[in-house]
Amino acid sequence: MIIKLQESRLFTVDPAIRFAREYNVPPKIWNELWKRYCLKPLLDGVSFQDKDSEEFLISSICGYFTHKTGRKANARSMRRWIIRTEIYCRAQHIINMGVRVVDSSYFDKFEQDLLDELTKSIKYSGKQASRTIV
Repeated sequence: MIIKLQESRLFTVDPAIRFAREYNVPPKIWNELWKRYCLKPLLDGVSFQDKDSEEFLISSICGYFTHKTGRKANARSMRRWIIRTEIYCRAQHIINMGVRVVDSSYFDKFEQDLLDELTKSIKYSGKQASRTIV
């Protein structure tokens, strides 16, 4: 699927800002969670190939979010925010090179997650019109 990178907030708006708006927290909270997600496996020597270690990491991020904000976080939504941030980072890399259109296969293992995010409004809107595509 061909994707226009300038037409979706998924590629243009920093996930920290979007996360801050959705959860009504300062943007630095997501940055702290993202650093924890990226650095913890390196410090502990854990690989992401192990599904149990990834689950443990997500639950520790949820615990950190609860500690910082006093609100309980859902592991599924944290995983979605991690995927959104991965997609944003990959998109920013090619946007900075001047690319405006890309094939969805560029996002490799996040391709299906990307397509789910982009078509989420169609799936849950109750409309069948194709013009509702993000």
